[in-house]
Order: sequence, then C-alpha cells, then structure tokens
Amino acid sequence: RYYFASSRELMRINGITKSIVANHLSESMSGAMTIRAFKAEDRFFSKALELIDKNASPFFHNFAAIEWLIQRLEALSAVVLLSSAFAMLMLPSGTFSP
Repeated sequence: RYYFASSRELMRINGITKSIVANHLSESMSGAMTIRAFKAEDRFFSKALELIDKNASPFFHNFAAIEWLIQRLEALSAVVLLSSAFAMLMLPSGTFSP
C-alpha cells in the first residue's frame, strides 16, 4: 500500500523532470547560435547540469523505495520460514515417513 503510492508518485515526478531536461536540451540546440553570440554557454551548461541533477533525484528515491520493499518482503519470508520450521519441530516424531 505504501510502496505503490510512493512509487507511482516518484515515477510521475521523474517523467516531469525528464521532460524539462529534454525541453531545455532542444531549446539550447535550436538557439545554439544565439547562446554563442551572447557568450552564455557556461550559464546554459550549468543550467543543464542542475536540471539533470533534479531529474536524477526521483530515480534514486525510487531505488530506495524498491530496496525498502525488498527488505520488508525478505523479513516476511524469514518469519514464514521460521514459523514453518518451528511448526515442524513441534509435530510428534513419526508424523512423516521418510
């Protein structure tokens, strides 16, 4: 319940930031001559790096959410395995024939 809502929201944010990066790239390519004429290459490059960093953040948060889900599933499977083993130990001997 918690994971799916968070994951969906993170993927939505990732899509939004990815479109912003793509939009900045296409605008920079179409206006490359103007950017060079005003000697603003460094400003546009640093803006592109900033947008890429903002785009990478939801990806890493989504990765952390996946790891959280994996930890919870592993803990649940360990509890099931432990309870099954304990139940088998509590059965009287000779219940199962080899």
